[in-house]
Amino acid sequence: MKNPLKRYVIAVTGDFGEPRNHRSLERWIVGNGGIFSATVTKDVTHLICTWDDWKEKVLKVRQALRLDSIKIVNYDWLEDSLLGKRPRREKPYLLQTVEKEKRREDKLEKRAKREAAQRFKDSCLSAEEETLSRQYHIYRDVTMFEYSVILSRVDMRTNRNERHHLKLYESNALPHLYTVGTRFTRMGGSGKDMLCPLSSFFDQAFARFRAFFKQKTGLDWEDRLSKKKRTALETDSSLFRYLPPVLGRPRGVMRLGTEADDDDDE
Repeated sequence: MKNPLKRYVIAVTGDFGEPRNHRSLERWIVGNGGIFSATVTKDVTHLICTWDDWKEKVLKVRQALRLDSIKIVNYDWLEDSLLGKRPRREKPYLLQTVEKEKRREDKLEKRAKREAAQRFKDSCLSAEEETLSRQYHIYRDVTMFEYSVILSRVDMRTNRNERHHLKLYESNALPHLYTVGTRFTRMGGSGKDMLCPLSSFFDQAFARFRAFFKQKTGLDWEDRLSKKKRTALETDSSLFRYLPPVLGRPRGVMRLGTEADDDDDE
């Protein structure tokens, strides 16, 4: 088609790089039957715009947006129209369209990164769990209490039961090394995590165990048997509940080598 840009009044904004400077674009537009406009007016049909100028909403872009008749397109529209010797349909080249597609691609990329990170985390956890099953056991203190505790709550928004199964592990081999793991479960989903490295010392692992317990229940580990303190937190629906073993069963020590004070309990 001769003069593929006839009937079009075209303005440009932004730096397209050499040799696509504004003077060159003006020659190409005029040479193919179009009218070049240095400003944005109601007569302009197209504004050829860089991505940077579109994002920054420079003056010409703002003016074009106020005039619904102007199509704001990228440089590819002009190039493809000239190479094809006929004006291209604008929709794929509209900056609004490009922006929506970019947001969609960014969203997909972020999702792919999250899924890849989760797959990597799951593979690491699987390897750690295999090591745990072969080389570790649940830690027991001097009272023979097993450090495998259930923390539970009811999510009032969804009326679903949720729970964390928190475990402190001890290596089979000597000298003993320790780690802490937790598994979260609820209807429709679950998750698991290791809270410290497999080769941790007891103080480090027990500190992570106690910190997680405090974070989820609001209670210090040493206060877990205090009925008074547990009752005081029952009105906070965001916290998880710990139900101690019944009297007569091992209930653990407050600190290593110190008996728990359960005078407040039933």
